Amino acid sequence: MSNPSAKYDANGSSGIVNIVMKKNKKTGISGSISENFTSLPENTVNAELNASNQKFNLAMYYTYHNHKNEGKGTTDRQSLRNGTHFLQQNEDETHGPFQSGRIVLDYFADGRNTFSLNGNLSGANFHTAASQFTRYLNDGLKDSSGSRLMAIDSRFTSWRFSIDHTHNFRRDGEKLVSGIYSQFYKGPDRGNYNENFYNDNDPVSRPPSMQRYAYTIKAHTLNFQSDYTRPFNKDNRMEAGVKINLHKDDNVNKIEDLDQAALGHHLPAHRELSCR
Repeated sequence: MSNPSAKYDANGSSGIVNIVMKKNKKTGISGSISENFTSLPENTVNAELNASNQKFNLAMYYTYHNHKNEGKGTTDRQSLRNGTHFLQQNEDETHGPFQSGRIVLDYFADGRNTFSLNGNLSGANFHTAASQFTRYLNDGLKDSSGSRLMAIDSRFTSWRFSIDHTHNFRRDGEKLVSGIYSQFYKGPDRGNYNENFYNDNDPVSRPPSMQRYAYTIKAHTLNFQSDYTRPFNKDNRMEAGVKINLHKDDNVNKIEDLDQAALGHHLPAHRELSCR
């Protein structure tokens, strides 16, 4: 729809696509469960259950994903102008579980009124360990080098909830759709950094730099929307509606400098990196 009605939020300049999915009219109970594996290794489990009759339609979904990601990288940069050479190697690994559950309930009160409930709860807890080694050369001779270790814990919890009511009038195409939508997100991150720098041309070595950071974000959204549509003929219709949107964000970012004793047991396990 290149010129959508006011009940759709404007996104971009090329219009929107409104996909209307058909309801499952079959009565009875059905379900499925599946599991997938990868060579990392990681696995995903999906479960689904559906139940319906003439008055209700219930659907429940659950997903469990044991996430794992490994990465390696090398940056090799040389300057033809002054003969400097920069070589950096890094490794990182992130792992942890992700879970999500959803429930959808439709109640067909009569031929003109339908009530729908949609709820979703999800969360994850990821741990990242990373190491980085950097070497600087000048005219082929080693000038300095540095290393960095990181240990990061990331978690989030999110829930979404909505209630909708659709009323169809006797006139064909005339209807009133109202709904309340609420969403909450909380994502605390915590991490430690340990950096060392060595200058081969300076007998006084720089002391290690150690930091701990904590970052938390909380976001809460509450929406209410009601839209009325009445067609007059094939080419003309009236649309009216109201929408209220409340949104609140809280962000806290804290960084501390630590000494070796305070940081010691928080350093990530890592493999030594070598540059050749």
